[in-house]
Amino acid sequence: VAIDADTKLVPAYRVGKRTWTDAGIFMKDLSSRLANRVQLSTDGLAAYADAVERAFGADVDYGQAVKFYEAEPVGPGRYSPPKVVDMERTVIAGSPDEGHISTSIIERQNLTMRMSMRRFTRLTNGFSKKVENMKAAVSLHFAHYNFVRQHKSLRMTPAMSPSVGALNQCFLMGSDFFIVPTSPDYYCDQAISSLSRVLPRWNTGVSHFRNQNLLYPFPAAPPRFCVPFPRAWSTST
Repeated sequence: VAIDADTKLVPAYRVGKRTWTDAGIFMKDLSSRLANRVQLSTDGLAAYADAVERAFGADVDYGQAVKFYEAEPVGPGRYSPPKVVDMERTVIAGSPDEGHISTSIIERQNLTMRMSMRRFTRLTNGFSKKVENMKAAVSLHFAHYNFVRQHKSLRMTPAMSPSVGALNQCFLMGSDFFIVPTSPDYYCDQAISSLSRVLPRWNTGVSHFRNQNLLYPFPAAPPRFCVPFPRAWSTST
């Protein structure tokens, strides 16, 4: 899983093993989704260094963070997380800021996954019996995480955060009408509730430009909500 430290957006993920092949496919997928040079941090898996070089070439600032843990306890507390006793940061490529070489944010994302998907809960029989089912569950989780679930530290979804939301904001505020694809479920209810808070703030942000003599001006009035659009709707019915 890859995550942006600022927006908390997950741009890429892959269900697979920690092998050279999977690491290479994952890094190539990640690099294809990024337009600018980034700083990248991973753990000390040897496959990552080669995969990053093949995917990004010299156009990345890359470092590894390796954490050292105390000995695993024996007894009733053996399944509790061990305490971190030391961490070693290593610059692998480019000029990364060593103070920002860290895996803490992605480790927190791993916790979110385990708390949100029963299939990842340890010591239970809720695991996926087929890899296809696992991939489908992970895809659904990250679609909900990026576009529906409101992140508590951002107070919006990661896809609406400032660094990726500006383009979405311009597209929507430059339209006359908009519809909302819906389904009768809890996730859509959350999404509509989030839109009701975000859209007025977006409109306030662009209101100054609505009556300006611009090359591509915004409409004089904000976009109007038409109707919820059932995703099962068909033109043949």
